[in-house]
Amino acid sequence: MDEEVNISSEHVASKWLNYEDAIDLLHFDIDKTALWKLNKRLELKRMDER
Repeated sequence: MDEEVNISSEHVASKWLNYEDAIDLLHFDIDKTALWKLNKRLELKRMDER
């Protein structure tokens, strides 16, 4: 993606990643679970759109 992202002052950086790379960067199980749930919802939405 080439869109510019505006981040708030409590963040230092951002980057676009695919699911596998993003999950590898996360340290806490609660964050990994949240990303997994979001990914599943997006997969289901893509399947419904077909």
